[in-house]
Amino acid sequence: MYDFLIDIFKTSTLLNKLPDKTIAEAFEDGTILLNKYKKYELIHIEGEICNSIEIVLDGRIVIDNIDSEGEIFRVTELIKGDLLAGNIVFLDNPKYPMTITATSDVTLAEIEKEKLLKLLNENKSFLKEFLKLIAENSKKLNQKVKEKSNIPLRQKILEYLNYEKEKQRTEDIILPYSKKFLAEKLGVQRTSLSRELKKMEKDKIITFNKRTIRIL
Repeated sequence: MYDFLIDIFKTSTLLNKLPDKTIAEAFEDGTILLNKYKKYELIHIEGEICNSIEIVLDGRIVIDNIDSEGEIFRVTELIKGDLLAGNIVFLDNPKYPMTITATSDVTLAEIEKEKLLKLLNENKSFLKEFLKLIAENSKKLNQKVKEKSNIPLRQKILEYLNYEKEKQRTEDIILPYSKKFLAEKLGVQRTSLSRELKKMEKDKIITFNKRTIRIL
């Protein structure tokens, strides 16, 4: 009866570690739930309580950090077989730190925390794969942060200015906040930002005054 579902679940390296009988029973008693989302549908928002893990069975989802100004930094993308919230669900205060959105039609397998604990306790290979996926997710995130931090300051400034240029639709970009706040957004000291802006002006890349910058 559940053969077609078992075939779907077996595409996940995590669920593949469970016996077919366990998967069938887990689906029948509600231990494993199937959730479907349409393209661009919001799955979870920042600050939402996390009580379950989810495994991507089909489609793609993205994890975005949205700041107070509404600007989006794409942290990572999850595809078929990837695990969502494995590093969050067992925290004392488990909340999604970022926003998760479907970028295609998506099917997720959901396992609630207490039921997950039971599966982890009863299936050693399932436990090992779960821990492996958490470690891989942490590695991907660290690599993403490392890549972002290694971008030269000048490039970060130009990316930001081009973003504001498109947003404001003007050649004379008005800084919407102070250089101190901008420096914090770029992850540098204010003195480093001011020094680089002066170098860029000297190199005839930009002109600027107190609150307006033009890319030459």
